[in-house]
Amino acid sequence: MDLVKTYKEMLGYQRGIVPKKIATYQGGLVRLTETNKLVAELEKNLVILAPEIEVKEKDTQLLVVDL
Repeated sequence: MDLVKTYKEMLGYQRGIVPKKIATYQGGLVRLTETNKLVAELEKNLVILAPEIEVKEKDTQLLVVDL
């Protein structure tokens, strides 16, 4: 009888923990999705700005040589 009582207590405890863990994981998935979108947007911006960065880098190198 004690075994059944202990089992029921543990089951109730686990039933309380599982929804909290599910919510935590879902929150993490949302954050990962948002981060992936942000990274994709930053990659697009980097591709667009790459030529401009190269020009500025060359200009900077020329200025350093002049010093």
